[in-house]
Amino acid sequence: MDPELLTFLRVPPKDLHCDYTTELPDACVCMAQSQDPALLAAGSCEAEILVFRPDLKHQYTLPGHTGGTTTVAFTKQGGTLISTGEDGHARVWDCSSSGSGKCLTDLECEGDNVDKTPSGHTVSHAVCNQSGTLAAFAAGRTLHVIELNSIDCETNRRIFPAVPAGVIEDIRFVGENRLLVTYYGGVMLCSSEVGDQNLTLEYGTNVLSADAAPELGFVVAGCMDSCVHIWKLPAFDGSSDARAGDDKLEVLEYSCGGYMGKVTRVDFNRKGTALASMGGMQNIVWDFTGQNGPAGSIPVVTLGHTKNCTCQAWQLLADSAVLVTGGKDGRLLVYDTTEYAEPDEEGIPKFAAPIAVAPDPQPDGVTSLLWSTVDPQVIYAGHESGIVRCWRLLNNKR
Repeated sequence: MDPELLTFLRVPPKDLHCDYTTELPDACVCMAQSQDPALLAAGSCEAEILVFRPDLKHQYTLPGHTGGTTTVAFTKQGGTLISTGEDGHARVWDCSSSGSGKCLTDLECEGDNVDKTPSGHTVSHAVCNQSGTLAAFAAGRTLHVIELNSIDCETNRRIFPAVPAGVIEDIRFVGENRLLVTYYGGVMLCSSEVGDQNLTLEYGTNVLSADAAPELGFVVAGCMDSCVHIWKLPAFDGSSDARAGDDKLEVLEYSCGGYMGKVTRVDFNRKGTALASMGGMQNIVWDFTGQNGPAGSIPVVTLGHTKNCTCQAWQLLADSAVLVTGGKDGRLLVYDTTEYAEPDEEGIPKFAAPIAVAPDPQPDGVTSLLWSTVDPQVIYAGHESGIVRCWRLLNNKR
């Protein structure tokens, strides 16, 4: 057990069990797992994308992207993998049981205000919708959306007008056809359907991440100014362009602070009842069970990291309140966000200690983190050194 961690925890957490370990040729930049077939893809600063079985046995290697891979995303079923890289391309791979990593589509992705690299420019933020019919990714300020069930992804590619400022910082699918896109100055809710219009949620700084509660009741943004900004939305049908504050769209909005640094990631749990947000050395979990979201509630603040948090992920079980976090300190900490110390004074947050930890952490920053789509008790963690470990949570309680 980490002795430094024990100095400020009343009840020692349990150890996670390390089931398997492998190593990439360079820092692990991104990971994704498919459910059927059960495969894990991992990208690094090197060109190749390595594909593993759930036990981290190497299956095969994809050529990947010259200069390194930035993101990978699997469809939930069928084994289609989307990758983006530093070479200005997005690629679609057939990782099904019969495909063995064949490249199906190679897309050159131009965009406004792209980050130039020795191999071309950066393409990033690959995501798939739940049914696996659509994928989206970004080049600078430009959003690209493709149909994965199309024979010709190039012909059916939709390229959106560039966002107003900065570059695209995050992309999330909301349902099957809508996307949240963040950039300097706000969040845009757009549709992949031709003819549907956009909803613009303006905010006066760089928005680094955004997520939406089910049914689009709330949109929450993690921001450069060390806060989360929240919009409570009325029904928006996409029949016309709209901006928050328009007479035709009445939006309640407010901000929540208390962070130790810029808020780099926000994620709702499966039910949309809690939001995990990452800023500095702490994660803050906000209660969204009320009609106005976290307004009037007391947040849960997690304890345990000594350097900035880099990754977070909710357990994929429908009713789970279990959150895992990783940091630059190399620590991997698991919390039950319903277990916390009640504050002694009004206005003081609730503090949560980890229920389980990776034992004997090394100064090897966590760079990528996900819960297994095959086994809900399994966590995969990638590190700056290139090491990838498969951890098992033996019990959800302390």
